[in-house]
Amino acid sequence: MRKPIGVVISALALLAATTSALLLSTPGTAYAANYDFTWPDDTGCSNTAVTIYTASIATGKVELRYSTSCRTVWSRITVFPNALIEDPEGGAHRNSDGFDSSGVVKLTSGANGSVVAFTRQLNDAGVTSYAWGQWTTSDGFHKIRTASY
Repeated sequence: MRKPIGVVISALALLAATTSALLLSTPGTAYAANYDFTWPDDTGCSNTAVTIYTASIATGKVELRYSTSCRTVWSRITVFPNALIEDPEGGAHRNSDGFDSSGVVKLTSGANGSVVAFTRQLNDAGVTSYAWGQWTTSDGFHKIRTASY
């Protein structure tokens, strides 16, 4: 039996409204998108950061950092002391759309004399991302990445 066209249109409108409300009520999704390409320390997202994955080589390591409150990720690069670092760079790479937070990094010094750099953050609500880093030392160019989370 066929349904009148008005009933079908009403059902489709109800489905669209319900789907929109569900997306908006998904915790952190729209909220996290506001943090794309912002600094985790400026937004306070670094206050709830945890390291999800780490990739290491002899001269340093790259960590995928994740904010549990902001639902964002970024890369933290640590080059070990005496590695004679040049040009540290890195980023968080979002797999779903290929966005990458590479570019300018903020540099700090670690307590043990290491060089620490971190990148801008990306929304990671409902998607996967990985962190990568690269630098040049006295023994050559190095590039590593973490697993995706």
